[in-house]
Amino acid sequence: MNWQIPAAAQVAGLKDYLQSTFTKPPATSDPAPAPPPPLAVTDLAIAPVPVSKSGTVGFALSVPASTTVAILNSGGSVVRTLVANTSEPSGLTSLVWDRKNSSGQRVKSGTYKAQVKATDSSGTSIAANVSFKVS
Repeated sequence: MNWQIPAAAQVAGLKDYLQSTFTKPPATSDPAPAPPPPLAVTDLAIAPVPVSKSGTVGFALSVPASTTVAILNSGGSVVRTLVANTSEPSGLTSLVWDRKNSSGQRVKSGTYKAQVKATDSSGTSIAANVSFKVS
């Protein structure tokens, strides 16, 4: 034993320090978790362009969302709904369109739009469109 170190009872303030330090919960220095990013639909595209036999609609979601993807004609009417209110994870998603309308008939050549509508868990909704040619 080292006789040069005083007994704990002889160290001024040690008792108070030990009682307060080890009986109070530790202070948290962890920052609050970052809020999730806002809902966004990005990288919306269809390939190949022009679509001749079939095309792939691709897009990315910033957060998980309930998603509806539709093909619209030049007048804005829905030609075919590829998915309706489907839960999609964040990240990349792709869907194949066989160039057919909702009745199973091939669509005519022209300009169309792929439309993605997404709603996140907080109820925020967003829509994105991209025009493309069918030949």
